[in-house]
Amino acid sequence: MFALVARLGTVRLIVALASWRNQKLWQLDVKSAFLNGPLDEEVFIAQPPGFISKGNEHKVLKLRKALYGLKQAPRAWNKRIDTFLHSVGFQKYSVEHGVYVKTVSSTEILLICLYVDDLLITGSGSASIESLKQSLKMEFEMTNLGILSYFLGLKFAYTKRGIFMHQKKYILK
Repeated sequence: MFALVARLGTVRLIVALASWRNQKLWQLDVKSAFLNGPLDEEVFIAQPPGFISKGNEHKVLKLRKALYGLKQAPRAWNKRIDTFLHSVGFQKYSVEHGVYVKTVSSTEILLICLYVDDLLITGSGSASIESLKQSLKMEFEMTNLGILSYFLGLKFAYTKRGIFMHQKKYILK
């Protein structure tokens, strides 16, 4: 499987930037993300057990969209979200495949950090962030997880001094 994602160091950098600018981070999760990706090539599968068409047992099915477990699914999903984000004015950061930036005005920017099907959003304008979240919800079935509190094994706490990250240490026995 292959999906372009932001590195953990990049996630930490985005959190540090939001903390420095005294901004909140919002987390959204795309439901069934890999089922959103259209395929660029023809893919055929055997009829699944329990759904075999009587009299057509020898026939196969042509997929129109990706399925979980299909090796093309992560790339198809990434292409789908990338196309959508470009259509609403975001540009992919050239050295980090999972970071998108949109300049709303000379004083307002939005950042998206993409990790497979999770999006972290921060920016300097709450109206722009809400508009973006609505656009995303209209395009994809999503869950708004609210202000970032837990992500990739990191816990986040918002204080007057900024955003603090805590990584739980796991002890292997």
